[in-house]
Amino acid sequence: YQKSHSPYFLVMLVDNFLYVISDESTVKVFGLNQGSLSMQASFSPWSDASGWGMIETLFKVNDYLLIGSSTGMLAYDISNPGSPEYISNYSHMNSCDPVVANENFAFVTLRSGTACGTTDLEQLDVLNIEDINNPYLIDSYELNHPHGLALDSPNDLLFVCDGEYGMNIYNVSNIERLLFLKNKSGDSYDVIAAYSRLHVIGDGGLIQYEYTEEGEVTELSRISLN
Repeated sequence: YQKSHSPYFLVMLVDNFLYVISDESTVKVFGLNQGSLSMQASFSPWSDASGWGMIETLFKVNDYLLIGSSTGMLAYDISNPGSPEYISNYSHMNSCDPVVANENFAFVTLRSGTACGTTDLEQLDVLNIEDINNPYLIDSYELNHPHGLALDSPNDLLFVCDGEYGMNIYNVSNIERLLFLKNKSGDSYDVIAAYSRLHVIGDGGLIQYEYTEEGEVTELSRISLN
């Protein structure tokens, strides 16, 4: 995940292809060949599912690309990564919409008071995507002001940044009812989880944590970004 002040502000690498969000509503696909880039494809979710607003996140699971937009989640087949094909969508109220997923379930945060929309929703949605052609809502969980999130599938742990209210940690082994484990205090707006390490962006900068299978979190380092 990368943001900048240029028109291209979010990127994702899939095999030898670079997916780039352009103008907040278009995905451009570039081929990588010996350090050079060549345009392979360009598509807008608006052309596949009308009224799909601003794109906020891209997430790959198996051969699928999940797009979090201001009005819902869209699914694309990227088994041929140079030529994505639209599959389905799940719509919600106009709101910012980061998304992460495993093979069977997707997790989406919705928040208010942003450029994404004027909804009053502040929640985590859990979606069933076992049939990628027909995603549907399993349950919603009320939060304070959620932002980015990360999933550690092997350990059934979900980390949800809740802005100035800290980071919530859940066990998701029972998808019908997530188990809240704890809240880690401190501003948190985006998070990456990998190999028992968390990298969290907040007002305190970039903070690295170590975490256990039980969701216990210990700070390892901190870099100020001010």
